[in-house]
Amino acid sequence: MSKPEPKTSRVPSAPSAWALVGHAPSLMRDPAGFLAACRDSGHDLVELRLGPRRALLLCKAAVVNRVLAEQAEDYGKGGPFWDAMRPILGNGVGTCDGDEHKRARRLLRPAFNRAAVNGYSEMIDDSASVLAESWRPGQPVRVAAEMMAFTSRITVRALLPTIDEAEVERFVRMMPILTEGAFYQLVLPSFAQLLPTAHNRLYQKTRAEARDAVARLVKQARAVDEQAGQCPAHQGHGLLASAIVTGRQEELPPFTDEELADQVMTVLFAGIETSANVLSWALCLLASHPETADRIAEDTEGEVVHRVIAETMRLYPPGWIFSRNSTRPVELSGHHLPAGTDFIISPFLLHREPRVFDRPEQFDPDRWRDMDPDVKRSYLPFGLGPRRCLGELLANAEMVAALTTLCRRWRFSLPEGRTVVPRFRSVLIPHGLELDVHPR
Repeated sequence: MSKPEPKTSRVPSAPSAWALVGHAPSLMRDPAGFLAACRDSGHDLVELRLGPRRALLLCKAAVVNRVLAEQAEDYGKGGPFWDAMRPILGNGVGTCDGDEHKRARRLLRPAFNRAAVNGYSEMIDDSASVLAESWRPGQPVRVAAEMMAFTSRITVRALLPTIDEAEVERFVRMMPILTEGAFYQLVLPSFAQLLPTAHNRLYQKTRAEARDAVARLVKQARAVDEQAGQCPAHQGHGLLASAIVTGRQEELPPFTDEELADQVMTVLFAGIETSANVLSWALCLLASHPETADRIAEDTEGEVVHRVIAETMRLYPPGWIFSRNSTRPVELSGHHLPAGTDFIISPFLLHREPRVFDRPEQFDPDRWRDMDPDVKRSYLPFGLGPRRCLGELLANAEMVAALTTLCRRWRFSLPEGRTVVPRFRSVLIPHGLELDVHPR
């Protein structure tokens, strides 16, 4: 057990700081090792320097729970991560605060409730079947690209079922560029973000293209709404139409076109890359544990696949790092901190805490069979508290459908000599993943 932090406003510095750029090189070169070193320092929070900017890394689950749940009203969606994401997402439900956030969440909630998600089940199951039937024995599967296309089609068609395939493919192409660009905006000093490098130019060009594509989606959704009248999403008109209808029915100002565009960008970013990478990691793990894939194929109750998804997100949470910013003076672990303090939270770090998870580096889906409720306080693949992810039900539905369908149709194995390593960007990517597939 760690010693209690002293009553002081001074926070110890994280290890491995560089002159001028601070901890950015350590965080970019070996994020997992750097985060573990911060945790092993024994402190509840340590100070990071990202260029001239400073932020506090929260190393213990109890402190994270205070920030995300118990005292969530004292912390907003600021800090380095959200500052990097805001140029992409705008002021959507994932980035706005206070009354704006409450309004956005209330307007969007009906589009993501269980009835609405059940309305997408046929489309999700059909998409999973098409995916499984498209694979061929003897042809290596480029898993990341396949999962990205799968989740893109589901997410975009859930937003607007009438969208044409060319628009879907456009989002499939853009999302990896935006993901990588956002990570560099997070860790690089501000001057480096402004340099006219090829990487920066591509990111800025793609970001503008994405906003244009989303504006077209919103325009189409308005047209669908005018033709269909007040019709909820589960009757086939999509998430966007549902948000428009809810805006008329609730005693709240409805979304403007610009606000709808921000919500769409948030849903796309949260719904495509995150689920795609969880599915990719799950298939990678199942290729190394074929007996577990066999259990999924044989399980008629769906219990095994849910445990596999939970364990995959423990080991490889898609949102491996994010931030908060204090909106008023706060006290954490004896440290008195001013308003405007930035905080870094890493589910990747918390999910591998050996004092919480037995054998934390080992893939063990059955640990979730009888999980201690207290342990779940350290588990946050969908966040915690009032900002918990709205799309959790939809994400789980598409992941269950994909893994169940693929495991019943195929056996997976990693090509001989293939090494898969985590690539830490704004999401956690299984770099180098290909699979050999064999019919059952």
